[in-house]
Amino acid sequence: VDALQNIPILSNVLQLWTFLELTNYYQRFFKSFNLITQPLIIL
Repeated sequence: VDALQNIPILSNVLQLWTFLELTNYYQRFFKSFNLITQPLIIL
């Protein structure tokens, strides 16, 4: 959890997609994970 809280600012689309792929693991623990990540996916 600490590693996710201290992630550096993402500066390009590839970094954003990589971050989203890493966080997909947590999708099963959050009821509205898709709503949380929707603004990032639209980018």
